[in-house]
Amino acid sequence: MNVNLESVKPVLFDGAFGTMLEKKGLDFSENPVLLNIKKPEVVREIAGSYADAGADVLTTNTFEANRYKIDNVEEVVRAAIDLLKPLGKKIALEIGPTGKLVAPMGDLDFDDAYECFSEIVKAGEGADMILLDTFTDLSELRAAILAAKDHSDLPVIASMSFSSDGRTFTGVSPESFATMAEALGVSALGVNCSLGPQDLLPVVEKILDTTSLPVIVQPNAGLPVIENGKTVYPVDDENFANYGKIFIERGATILGGCCGTTPETIRALRKVIDSSHLTPREGKKPRLSSYTGVLKDTAPLLIGERINPTGKERMKEALRRRSYDPILKEAVLQEQQGAHVIDVNLGLPEIDEKEVMGEVLERLLSVTDAPLCFDSSRPEVLEVALRRYPGVALINSVNASKESKEAILPLAAKYGSFLIGLTLDEDGIPDTSEGRVRLAEKIIEDAATYGIPKERIFIDALTLTAASAPARVTLDTVKVLSDKGINTVLGVSNVSFGLPERDEFNALFLSEALSKGLSAAIIDPGKKPMSSAVLAHKIFDGDSDSLRVYSNPKEEAVSKDDLKSLIVAGFDEAAKAKTKELLESIPPEEIIDTYFIPALDKVGKRYDKGEIFLPGLIQSAQAVQACFDLLRAPGTHSGEPVILATVKGDIHDIGKNILSMMLENYGFDVIDLGSDVEAERILKTAKEYDVGLIGLSALMTTTVESMKETITYLREGGYKGAIMVGGAVLTPDYAEAIGADYYGKDAKEGIKLSQEILGGKS
Repeated sequence: MNVNLESVKPVLFDGAFGTMLEKKGLDFSENPVLLNIKKPEVVREIAGSYADAGADVLTTNTFEANRYKIDNVEEVVRAAIDLLKPLGKKIALEIGPTGKLVAPMGDLDFDDAYECFSEIVKAGEGADMILLDTFTDLSELRAAILAAKDHSDLPVIASMSFSSDGRTFTGVSPESFATMAEALGVSALGVNCSLGPQDLLPVVEKILDTTSLPVIVQPNAGLPVIENGKTVYPVDDENFANYGKIFIERGATILGGCCGTTPETIRALRKVIDSSHLTPREGKKPRLSSYTGVLKDTAPLLIGERINPTGKERMKEALRRRSYDPILKEAVLQEQQGAHVIDVNLGLPEIDEKEVMGEVLERLLSVTDAPLCFDSSRPEVLEVALRRYPGVALINSVNASKESKEAILPLAAKYGSFLIGLTLDEDGIPDTSEGRVRLAEKIIEDAATYGIPKERIFIDALTLTAASAPARVTLDTVKVLSDKGINTVLGVSNVSFGLPERDEFNALFLSEALSKGLSAAIIDPGKKPMSSAVLAHKIFDGDSDSLRVYSNPKEEAVSKDDLKSLIVAGFDEAAKAKTKELLESIPPEEIIDTYFIPALDKVGKRYDKGEIFLPGLIQSAQAVQACFDLLRAPGTHSGEPVILATVKGDIHDIGKNILSMMLENYGFDVIDLGSDVEAERILKTAKEYDVGLIGLSALMTTTVESMKETITYLREGGYKGAIMVGGAVLTPDYAEAIGADYYGKDAKEGIKLSQEILGGKS
């Protein structure tokens, strides 16, 4: 590549394509990517204007070129690349999200998303790099990155869109995004769309603090406003370029523009870039992460061991029946009890462990924010989990044998995972600490040949039962490895096997290991002697937070007898069982008023406070939905009718779908007309069902005008009810300017407004 993403000069991408189409007054009744075939001269002209403005990289008009939106993906993608080749610039194959949510939040299977993105990548021959942009769901982005890496050798740039609260609308933090994307081996990462440069600056700074990779920044020219009846973007080219300079000074490597930017914007950025130089950034420490966050430095790292069927008949039976609430409860409780990472071991001979692992993982993603440790002796089971896990996981485990390393190290390298390395090989476990240290160093040395740094490895010095072998060898091994700067871990409870007073013995052993420098411990965090040993260790080191916890202990648990608690936790099977029990003595209306609505309100408040995010919100809603199915007779309506629709020309309906599900759970009768809906159909349906509230959605900046036209048509057609609008590109002022009565920033706000407008349950 002539354009080096790690050069000493910033790299300049182009600006908005849709904005330029708007300026040309083109009709948006069709997907804009079809212009590559139907009006290639328009696409070439817009791209040429960005090339003339000084862009180093031109982006293909393929943002919505996927199988869920068009039929001729390969033809459209190839045409898009061919149109840009004569312009003499580097070409970025742009791939946007599918418009669907990946399970468990939506109904799109991870593998289907992967195949969708693979199809685009395979068709993209001739591009110089792959740009994955405007993603909001970390699972969907993971599928896209893996598809790009598996089917192409091109550099991959990953970019997400963040809301004003500093997270994507599904709850992804800048840190969790950057950690996962870097672990998967992208060449650069960053942000685009949704916000103007000023509002994106805090997000960019968090990304820069998390990764040492090149960072791309492509803001909107602010959020759209109405001036003299026209949609305009408030950040002018000069101010946009000034922010570009700030981004470069903070460490950003690649600049460009999104909605509202034009060739004039790019020309202004070109001047800034030509007078700027990049400064080297220091490397960052790799970390474990989950969908919503990154694990902070903590010593010792506590790995909860209780999701393991060995010796647990109830869990074995749950796995056989594929009834996973007991597993989910263990995950939630262990996190509440202080586990930083949750170990997931589903090994049971009579089940399909590979299939069950996929099902359990999907459910765990909705109930715990803790990073996961996947524990299996079968590489194919580990790969199912690692492939789908939207974070950076821990693998338990690899050992020093040739067979184990050849099976596990490639998985850790591909998915950027951390590793637990066992100090044993084909000859078994060495009897001396010297022998175990030698195997530990061999694992680290071989892992390095796969690009796995020692910082991502925890060496297990192997705890044997003190009844048969001296534990001092294990402790001495921990001390030597710790002195060498190598992470260590122990499965603590093995030491007391066959002995009385096991909890106390385990705690004493853990205390001794911590004094030797132990980095991580696999324990039952609910055992008070163990947790006390950890707290005492921290207190001895002067940790005031641990002293406060030790002085004021508390424990929260999900009660199996409290329906509200079960709904809040998102345990649909247990909630259904409890609802069925309550129905024997309580009428359906009382169950809704006493349990369902208060539970959803509590979840909503936690969501508003940032204590939970969209996966948890949806899981609780799905739990209520499962219970509602027991209460409602087939064909009955749930209450006041509400119409929801994504306006004509816009095929995004993620937010609308979430609101639809939540409204149903709050007792409304939702008439969901889908996406790309004609104004005539909305008006006809409103009159037919005498609807008092219409909710309109638009995610694309190019279709907010369509929303305005829809509102005008509804009013001129005699609709007297309320109109509520929402979507990432809208603001309260803009909603008012286009004639809407209400603005709902998210599903929770939409529910609140619907209750106020129609008097729904509250």
